[in-house]
Amino acid sequence: AGSAWACTTTMVGKKASVDGSAMVSHTVDGWYDHRIRIVPGGKHKKGEMVPIEKNICYQTMPTKPLIKMGEIPQAEVTYTYFHVGYPFMNEHQLMIGESTWGGRDETFCDAGWMVIEQLQVLALQRTKTAREAIKLMGELAEKYGYADGGEALTVGDKDEIWLFEITGPGPLWTPDSGKPGAVWAAVRCPDDSYAMGSNRSRIAEIDFDDKENFMYSSNVKSFAEEQGWWKEGEPFVFHKLYNPQPYGSPYYQQRREWRAYNLLSPSVKLAEDAAEQYPLFQK
Repeated sequence: AGSAWACTTTMVGKKASVDGSAMVSHTVDGWYDHRIRIVPGGKHKKGEMVPIEKNICYQTMPTKPLIKMGEIPQAEVTYTYFHVGYPFMNEHQLMIGESTWGGRDETFCDAGWMVIEQLQVLALQRTKTAREAIKLMGELAEKYGYADGGEALTVGDKDEIWLFEITGPGPLWTPDSGKPGAVWAAVRCPDDSYAMGSNRSRIAEIDFDDKENFMYSSNVKSFAEEQGWWKEGEPFVFHKLYNPQPYGSPYYQQRREWRAYNLLSPSVKLAEDAAEQYPLFQK
């Protein structure tokens, strides 16, 4: 038997909870900074810059120093946020959970500045709602480049829950290429449903005509087409294109998903031996 270093996240729409709360939960199972830190917000002067760094999650590990990638302009106003392992909530009840899914080697990019925890910091400092957070993280990753593995963030505010998934632009991307520095997509959790994820991409077919419930990068289709993973006319299933082989065995993820859905929706009768993806949202 082996242990699972396994991040598991859940999302609950406001009409799926007893008291009308929209909820996000998150486990980070690994070696991370376990201090709960309150990072104050405030007003900032014009021309102020903010460092973009890697290893934010490991600041009690001597072998993981902060790595400064560069600086970007500071926002005029930032909000107080809370950090333990990963940044997780701000003063406006914007909350973020995290789960790694790795992704294809063809998407990895060392030239990018942004990693997932840095995007979370900037979103919590600068936005109040899930939609605003996703748009900001997508814009910053596309502009400055994303250098992390495939990641899923469950992003929630008092009214909405979203699943945001992001991967890199490939090893040939540079800031001067004129191309987006990340590939990403997001889907909204229905208010009357819940969902969970466990170390694999969970976004299925994207409805490109539904702007209310889907968001995505401008290159989400073109990158997959350039790589030969998809062609026009085929269903565009994000997890099959960008994360067809999750790390570990298929059951590394599937067993956690099955257990959560089986406990909360036993009437659905999900197959115990199915390695394929279960439907993301359940009532």
